[in-house]
This record gives sequence, C-alpha cells and structure tokens, in this order.
Amino acid sequence: MERLNLILLFSWLFTIVASCKKSDFIPIEIRCNLEASEIKNLKNKTGTLAYYEVNHADSTYMTGYFILNHNVSEAGHLPIKICNFPKSEFPDLKHGDQLPISFEGRIVVLPENTDALNTDIELSAIKMTK
Repeated sequence: MERLNLILLFSWLFTIVASCKKSDFIPIEIRCNLEASEIKNLKNKTGTLAYYEVNHADSTYMTGYFILNHNVSEAGHLPIKICNFPKSEFPDLKHGDQLPISFEGRIVVLPENTDALNTDIELSAIKMTK
C-alpha cells in the first residue's frame, strides 16, 4: 500500500511540474476578417514584436502591433501587421518597444510585384521568447 501511495505521489508531482512549463503558446480566440486571394497558415515562426504609433490622420495603417525581423518567407522583408493582438496577455508596449516572440496564424500572401508597406496576419497563438 505504501508503494502505491508513493507511486501516486510521484505521478501527481510529475503532472504538476509538466503542466507549469513557461514555453507554451498563448492561444488567441479573437479573429479578424482577412480578405485576400491567398492566405497561408503559419506554424512555429519567430520574429520581433513591435508597437508603433503614428500621429498623422492619413497614417492609420502604420499604427499598431507589427512583427519585424521574422522568418516568414511568404512576407518577404515586409513588416507583418497583427490584426488581433491580445493586449491583455502581454505587457503594455509603448511606441518603439520590441520583444522577441514565436507565433502561429494565418497570413495574407501578397502578389509578387505588389507595392505595399506591410502585410497582415491573424494570430492563432503567440509566446514571448528569450
């Protein structure tokens, strides 16, 4: 009987330790209305999360949360604007702040010769990395 209790205790401790991993992605339930001829799903991508705020009336496209320095070949070198950033799950970012992240989601793939400042992503999961 003592051996069974000991086994149960170790099983319980292992379960608790395994469930406390800090590297888990935060799922994002909010969705946006991405409209494009081509949208691709992304998994396990990395980049730098940045917040920019531009105070010009005609510059709303440059205000918001972006992913920079990413490894998303579908976006080329363009910044990726996040349409559903989970503000409640991350610390407040000020203009110009940056954090390393990993992410998953759906990205708008622009045609080859498009003149654009950024492309858009709907995140499905995100996590801060070191």
